[in-house]
Amino acid sequence: MSEKPRSSKHDAVDVQTPRESRQASCERRARQIAGTGWKPPIHARNEDLRGRQTVDEWREVMTIIGRDIGEDMTSAQMYPSGSDVVFGNGSIVVKLTHPRWRDDIETEVILLDSVAGKIPHDTPRPLHHGTVQGWPFLVMSRTDGESVRDVWPRLSADERLDVAGQIGEMTRCLHQIELPPVRLHWTAWLSSLRASAKRRHAGSTVPAHLLDQVDAFVDGLTAADTPLAFVHTEIYEDHVLLRRGAESRWHIAALIDFADARVGHPHYDLPACVELMFRADASSLRAFLLGYGFTADEINDELACNLLRWSLIHRFGSLARWLDMVPGSEPADLRELAFRVVLGRPSSYGS
Repeated sequence: MSEKPRSSKHDAVDVQTPRESRQASCERRARQIAGTGWKPPIHARNEDLRGRQTVDEWREVMTIIGRDIGEDMTSAQMYPSGSDVVFGNGSIVVKLTHPRWRDDIETEVILLDSVAGKIPHDTPRPLHHGTVQGWPFLVMSRTDGESVRDVWPRLSADERLDVAGQIGEMTRCLHQIELPPVRLHWTAWLSSLRASAKRRHAGSTVPAHLLDQVDAFVDGLTAADTPLAFVHTEIYEDHVLLRRGAESRWHIAALIDFADARVGHPHYDLPACVELMFRADASSLRAFLLGYGFTADEINDELACNLLRWSLIHRFGSLARWLDMVPGSEPADLRELAFRVVLGRPSSYGS
């Protein structure tokens, strides 16, 4: 989720996009810009891409892209975080990445096309797509609104519950749209994530007795019978934008950043909301889950454990973040941790 290393979806799973879909969604906008004089940086796989050139050097290539598409990017501002190089002006956002991630850009174009107009909130629209000196870029429409991160501290308790419920409804709506024309081998990828869960959470501040429980705990997840869905994978406070509407009520304005979207189990979308949206706010998390469609009776021990299981499986999930949400006594086991974070008490029965 946040502060994630830049690694392609294709490192973990074979992604095959039908040629017809690539042509329909990508090649009609593809542009190749060469002979610009810009010198791309040398970049190793695990290095910070954004730090390989200065802001002014990155703005130079953004200006070149802007000139080709008829947009003035000379005063565009670089986004302060992220895995790719992203600049925005008043109307567009331009994302530039390393050639090894070209397929990610093409897949993102298809996914953005697939979600456009399908949920009752704005999403970035792909406008142009191509390469500059061999480096792939994507030009998208800019969405308006304030991030949940910025607005949340100003909300009353009732407003937080209202917004949380809206985010739940938005997430459910996303999961109900028609699947995009991409084939992502979810079953194989999920199996690899389950098998590597303990290793991925090792090396953090997680107590050994909890780390030793990860494999058996994850094995308790059953997900085979649920239809696959369009999943964003990172629905959290930086990617949901709000706008104040009639009677000063806050409404969802937009959902952004579909770089890691895919086809998968719908509950794979829930860990980011727990870890990076609502954190230890069990009341807001409950409002989100009710908005998503869970009944009050379904928000119980089993669901709490399954949410933690999905976090342990999620490629950017963090067991350490879950532990940070329960200051004080150390949980005896992962079940207790799940109950305390999701239900706000040691178990649904208060024991």
